[in-house]
Amino acid sequence: MKKITQMLGFVVVVFILIKGCQRTMEVRSWPETSAVISSHAVEEYTETESKKNSDGTVKHSSDTEYRLWVSYQFHIDGVQYSGRFDKDDLDDERQVEQQQRIYPIGKKITVRYDPQNPADSEYKGY
Repeated sequence: MKKITQMLGFVVVVFILIKGCQRTMEVRSWPETSAVISSHAVEEYTETESKKNSDGTVKHSSDTEYRLWVSYQFHIDGVQYSGRFDKDDLDDERQVEQQQRIYPIGKKITVRYDPQNPADSEYKGY
């Protein structure tokens, strides 16, 4: 039973990796356009980790981390669309501020968009 469960887990991981690669290849074929960063949002969350000690006890630790959501806008055929990307695993507010300086509101970036559905877009610069 254990081998079946391990094999099933392996198949799921492989499936997820294949889907991710397919998405990456698809996005690479999309046209590029210019977009402008329009806003930031900061999300605070707790990352919890559990480690088993040599004596068999489990030690839990948690850290506060931050995610910066960066929103952007672009136009295709006179229609405005928006998208967003995140910078996560930021350890402190100083790192958040640093990322906000790298991606200031008003900065022009290049995004790729699905020509069949321009609302589906991705920022390729990170």
